[in-house]
Amino acid sequence: MTHKKMKHVYIFVYGNERCGLISQNLLKLYEVQRQEAEAVGRLYARTVSFPAAVFDDEAQTHVIGDLVQLTTDSLPAALRKLAQAHGYTKKDDPQNLFELRQITVRLMGDGDNEVTGVYVFEAADEDRFRDSQLIEDGDWLAYREELSAQVDRAVDPHLISELPVASASVG
Repeated sequence: MTHKKMKHVYIFVYGNERCGLISQNLLKLYEVQRQEAEAVGRLYARTVSFPAAVFDDEAQTHVIGDLVQLTTDSLPAALRKLAQAHGYTKKDDPQNLFELRQITVRLMGDGDNEVTGVYVFEAADEDRFRDSQLIEDGDWLAYREELSAQVDRAVDPHLISELPVASASVG
């Protein structure tokens, strides 16, 4: 019996596809494993629910995300899923908010281990995001958790308990 050795490829996700966020299961069907990693670049809060990153070797900041390992055979399907989620149609389409490229990432908590040739969806035009908030620590997960905590602190639980309860009458 011959065994075919599986080859692996990698995708770096830094937004809602990260572990613990709303789209974390988008790649679940194709995922072999996942671990935290970072890449040199800048992360912007495009909206409160959607980030955009620019990967630039000259940047003074890092983007934190998950390095998702896939089998080579599953890459096309996984990239189609991500392209759909990011509104990507085809390479260099001026309507794209994101472009697909390959970068180098460093595994976190693993010394200087780097992985090259990692696929990522990057902001197609950084100028579109210049007015967006730069997330200085590059961590979308921490940013979302802080936003949620701010909302929790802003809501007075006493006000909620004093709200009138609506009742429906059947007539």
